[in-house]
Amino acid sequence: MITSSIKCAIVLSILSSATCVFAAPNLTVDLTSIGGPDMDIKRGLTFFVFGYTRKERKRIDRVAELGLDLVALGQNLISDDSDFEKPQKEFYLDGNGTIQTQVDADVISVRQYANQRGLEVVYQISGTPYYGLYHHGAKRIHNYSHGIVPMDTDREWSGRENYYPVPKSEYRGYIGTKIAEWAIKVEENDGSMQSIWVGTQEPVHSLGFPLSSKRGRPERDAERKKNIQLYLDTWKNTANDLNKAGFKVGGIQLTGANADKIDFTIKNMRAKNIYFDYFTVQQFKGEQTNYEIFSALKKSLISNGYKWKKRLLMNHYSVKTPDWEKSASGIIDWLGAEKVVVDHADLIYGYAQQYSAVAHSQIFADTLRFVQKMVKSRRKIMANPGLDGFTGSDKSRCTSIIWNTAYDSKSIEVKLEHMPVDYKNKYLTVLVGNGSRLSKVPAVFDPISKTIKGFTLPQRSYALIEIK
Repeated sequence: MITSSIKCAIVLSILSSATCVFAAPNLTVDLTSIGGPDMDIKRGLTFFVFGYTRKERKRIDRVAELGLDLVALGQNLISDDSDFEKPQKEFYLDGNGTIQTQVDADVISVRQYANQRGLEVVYQISGTPYYGLYHHGAKRIHNYSHGIVPMDTDREWSGRENYYPVPKSEYRGYIGTKIAEWAIKVEENDGSMQSIWVGTQEPVHSLGFPLSSKRGRPERDAERKKNIQLYLDTWKNTANDLNKAGFKVGGIQLTGANADKIDFTIKNMRAKNIYFDYFTVQQFKGEQTNYEIFSALKKSLISNGYKWKKRLLMNHYSVKTPDWEKSASGIIDWLGAEKVVVDHADLIYGYAQQYSAVAHSQIFADTLRFVQKMVKSRRKIMANPGLDGFTGSDKSRCTSIIWNTAYDSKSIEVKLEHMPVDYKNKYLTVLVGNGSRLSKVPAVFDPISKTIKGFTLPQRSYALIEIK
């Protein structure tokens, strides 16, 4: 028989146990333990340029205002105009039928403006200089008969992506040399810091496919590999001539779906003796694909005898969730991918986020600004199930991002182990991203118990935490 005193003891015991559970921290940060490589990644935004207009300047201003490091600009070396004898063009034919090059004032101006704002320029040049193109209604027609050099006409455009036809095989090296000649003139005329030059966007598919190729997956996959080899024949002289002139080369650009072709590409670059400072990828597929690309690239660089640190440049970067940048739930997908990025910060030189993400979302712009200003020294963080994050700290400042991946709310308590003595005089700021807003919330920093507490993360929300 259970007496009333025993019942009371049981109730007190249950209440005591429950109190202990809720009081325990659900995240622990060790402020002396190294949590990974330093988070010294260069971040920026990317967009194509079509002149030196207020639009381009406004976008460059936005990159600088966010405190970012670089801007990735893109230019198509193609034209709707097939008259190559106009001397005002960047690539034109002289009276002897020889290709001549000159720089466009707008190209120089937009690059100079970026450098004046303290930004490193990544400059992508796509396509063969000026092949004929005209429109028939909504349909684009490629007029190869007016190419600046004879084009490979045994190829077709899929109709779904940008299309960058290539010259016939005997002209590829020549065009590569002329592109380098033009790029070197650009560098010499803009008088700014050196930029990083990147080749055609996604040549695995944007070069088109042979008219005779089959449509099955194995056959098309083999054609993608042939496209890599084909483009390298054009890019080789561009890359090597730029390197000889003392300029940086980002190289051929693969896509997030091409992790299985990284080693094939590097082996071919080595066999063809093609120089590169950075291996370039366009990646929109998120966290898991980041793992696949980073692992494949590091393994391939090492096995092929290249130095691997700071060799990856993602000059077009995002995640694939539709409208992800407009809500905290979508930004959590980006944060998951970002954690993989900082896990591999020793491999990654930098990335350029799609400009549209900050153009359409203040919540993401503010989050990106916070990530950019985080302390670079990574610290070890341990989190309960449903929570994740990463932290950087030094003796004067601690910055953390944590997020709730679960579909229930969580009361947050963060334990700071080995906290510097100077933190006792610091102040805490917590911003919570929830729904479409990023808002400051009341929270408590207790330097005696070395804890941060007093706020809740709703389902699929995140917090930006700073002690300074």
